[in-house]
Amino acid sequence: MECLEGTIWLTFDDLDGDFFLTAGEHLLITSSGLSLISGLPCAKIKLTAPVIKQSLLSKLLSKINDHFLNLIVA
Repeated sequence: MECLEGTIWLTFDDLDGDFFLTAGEHLLITSSGLSLISGLPCAKIKLTAPVIKQSLLSKLLSKINDHFLNLIVA
């Protein structure tokens, strides 16, 4: 989550403490529980999913898998 304007207050039922974000700040939300997000008094936010980089081993295994699938189909 990114705060674009204003100030955001966040609290989660499964995390200790509250979080405050101001314009330009980010927070990776690790909670899977209930949350309350509020602008103080108003704010703009941007929600994005984190990008997970594929490891070198994972890339290699994927290429090997694709190679063998191509051999079986052809």
